[in-house]
Amino acid sequence: MKYKYLFGPVPSRRLGISLGVDLVPLKTCTLNCIYCECGRTTNLTLERKEYVPFTAVKGELTFYFANLLHGKTDRFHIPRNPEYGIW
Repeated sequence: MKYKYLFGPVPSRRLGISLGVDLVPLKTCTLNCIYCECGRTTNLTLERKEYVPFTAVKGELTFYFANLLHGKTDRFHIPRNPEYGIW
């Protein structure tokens, strides 16, 4: 299965194995910072909403843990593309 909302697992010496869950589409942000490492914001918004369907994320997580394709996971990492402006 190719994941659309999950990425990793990502190894970290400090935190162990982290599974990433991406809940906001790329370049959706409340800011358009000139120093942003991901480039200009293409979807500038202040709207809080469900950007990805909960059932799709739940389905990917269920499949991931049912199959244990990548071994154990110590933590979940829920980043935002590109940064944490909308949270």
